[in-house]
Amino acid sequence: YVFYSTILRPAKIYRMLSDGTNRNIIVPNELGTPYHLTCDYSAKRLYWTDGALSRIQHSDYNGRNIQSLRGRLISHPFGIAIYGSRLYFTDATLESVFESSKTYSGYASPIRSNIPSITTVKVYAESSQPMNITHPCRRNNGECSDFCFPRQEQGVLTRVCGCRYGRKLNSLNNQECIDNSQAEPSQTSCDGRFQCRNSRCIPLSYKCDGDDDCHDNSDEQNCPAGTPTCGTNQFQCRTSGVCINKQLVCDGYPHCHDRSDESNCSQTCPENRFRCATGKCIPKSWICDNENDCGDSSDEQNCQERTCDPLTQFACPHTPGKCIPNGWKCDGQNDCGDNADELDCPPISCGAGQFLCSRDRRCINATRRCDGIADCQSMEDERNCAGSTPSFCRADQFRCGSTCIPNAWRCDGHRDCADGSDEPPSCGARNCTSNEFRCVSTGDCIPKGWMCDHEDDCDDGSDENAELCRKNYLDFYFFLNENFNFSSMRIENTPFSCPENQMVCPGTTIHQCVNVTQVCDGKLDCPGGGDESPLCNNDQCSIDNGGCSHTCHRSPFGALCLCQPGFRVRNTTNYKKCEDINECTEDPNTCHQYCLNTNGSFVCSCADGFVLQTDGRSYETGIRLLTVRQATMEWFSPTLKTYGQINLGSDMRYIVAFDIDNRTNTYFWCDLVTNIIYSRTERANNYTKLITSGNSFIADMAFDWIGRNLYWTDYMLEHVEVSTFDGRYRRILFHENLTNPWSIAVDPRAGLRYLFLTDWGKNPRIERASMDGQQRPSM
Repeated sequence: YVFYSTILRPAKIYRMLSDGTNRNIIVPNELGTPYHLTCDYSAKRLYWTDGALSRIQHSDYNGRNIQSLRGRLISHPFGIAIYGSRLYFTDATLESVFESSKTYSGYASPIRSNIPSITTVKVYAESSQPMNITHPCRRNNGECSDFCFPRQEQGVLTRVCGCRYGRKLNSLNNQECIDNSQAEPSQTSCDGRFQCRNSRCIPLSYKCDGDDDCHDNSDEQNCPAGTPTCGTNQFQCRTSGVCINKQLVCDGYPHCHDRSDESNCSQTCPENRFRCATGKCIPKSWICDNENDCGDSSDEQNCQERTCDPLTQFACPHTPGKCIPNGWKCDGQNDCGDNADELDCPPISCGAGQFLCSRDRRCINATRRCDGIADCQSMEDERNCAGSTPSFCRADQFRCGSTCIPNAWRCDGHRDCADGSDEPPSCGARNCTSNEFRCVSTGDCIPKGWMCDHEDDCDDGSDENAELCRKNYLDFYFFLNENFNFSSMRIENTPFSCPENQMVCPGTTIHQCVNVTQVCDGKLDCPGGGDESPLCNNDQCSIDNGGCSHTCHRSPFGALCLCQPGFRVRNTTNYKKCEDINECTEDPNTCHQYCLNTNGSFVCSCADGFVLQTDGRSYETGIRLLTVRQATMEWFSPTLKTYGQINLGSDMRYIVAFDIDNRTNTYFWCDLVTNIIYSRTERANNYTKLITSGNSFIADMAFDWIGRNLYWTDYMLEHVEVSTFDGRYRRILFHENLTNPWSIAVDPRAGLRYLFLTDWGKNPRIERASMDGQQRPSM
């Protein structure tokens, strides 16, 4: 089987056969955000993390017999892995990796903490992926020429062969794939963009730019000579050509299959890292921390005895140098390893509304008593219960079988409870908004942006109805409060042109450019070979420069006239004459103040009281007003007498979230269509992608110019996030009690350090928080 989940509401977990057939929903309800799935092969059970509902669940392979794990250290679980009887998971909020029994929910032990932006965890052990020696695909790919898919039929493991796109099985043997001339055109058309090997679509300008935008490096292959194949912060593996982060080079672990990233390494590590006896480099902060990070314990040798802080730490008496927080003493958990932190403990009493876990020596909320989930290590909170359903849910929750779901999910048109109790007839038929589509069979409301995307979101195919999908443009709908409507946006076809010293490939509808140096070089670089023709052999440029006023180059059509910088062909009847470009009138951002056009160039100057900077274009001054209109940033002087524009990117569509770092003149923004966070300095020609995934609808952002951190709100995912100015150490700051966060502002000055935000949801308000996400009084 293949299992996968969707996290946009209503979230579901699906199962299908390995060849993609027989897809079924096995968990249709009572899910928040099932981020990651993993299989327990020995027990034949499926485990998943649910960050929104702060729990880990598991079921059999049919989605039945669902059980929940919910412990004291589960806040926002994300990654998950199973090995033997142990369960490992990551928590994005607690920034840690935890270990526990795969069936027990009382307590999970942190095995590594303080890992910002942690996501996935995997177990690396040969025994974790058992191999069946009788597997039908193990030998010679099951005699299949392309794909071999295992399949269980009537208790017997068999296989079926499959073919890649454009091929079909030979009916004579159902093993060999042959060309299929009747194949329908691929549905993953990129419409003038570059299609990656993994079917991802990216702008043509991203090809051969040195960055792995496809995430399979296919956009950086077959590039012209001299084109960078990896980014400046990347290393290219010698054999495969794969690009990896430079920080992984010479770290003691081979990340390239040919180990080229670990060859020719010096015997030293960077200044801030420690070199293990194995040659591995680790952060110096990991030395003498009582953890074997090197693998050979060389980072734990010759260590001085560590002194614990008596005010904040407890010294484990039988483990020299091991310090634990004072709060871990007498908490019911064996943190020292020999139970020394759980000796000589005073009696404990719980307050009103709490229940005592005697073995754990801790109090839990009384609402967790008899809720079907063991929170106490001895399971005493689930004994002597009148029934199996939870007795309590919080005031902002609705009881849904054995689960508590947010009240906002009740009567919202999505059946989140398995019994449909959150959508009783008394709710009435929910009216879909103008930005939503009503599914025919279920009556669910889904975003109109999900229509005609080749995904059956309604589970009855009504959102993929062929009649509805007959359109020649794509509408983008913004999921906003009904009182704040943006007009639907239509992408118009704009004329395609190539950068300087490149030519459009002739004879094809595909928008592709080829370097002029590759035209008439005897190699077919364009689709169909349009860059080569018999006229290439007729060197018209040798006679009177081909009639060109500037540069002449051979082309498939004869002489190709090229212009020097500052000139271009203007006269459509005389394509050989280059004329001056008036940069002053064509681009209002050429000069910040006064612009004088010259032959082939221009000169900038300043008004009295201003000084021209070294770039020859901009001036030094103080205040400017910035506005963003769709994809263009405009600036004004306070008196509105001077004005300029900066196009943030030709592939941008609609920018709402925007802020600036005045110290470095760096702009930060998010495009609503791509859902990517970008940055760019004022003088740079290109932008940088800071956050490329995990976003749904970024409504606003704010930059902390002192702490150098970027904050933003996600309207759809209902949380506030933060990262450093360069996109590192990303984490969810908080998500509790948020339904539709919108605007955000920060004041990081000493003595204040506040974050402010608005919420448009069920409880509209303005609230304030400290900049670490704590202390959130409603204002």
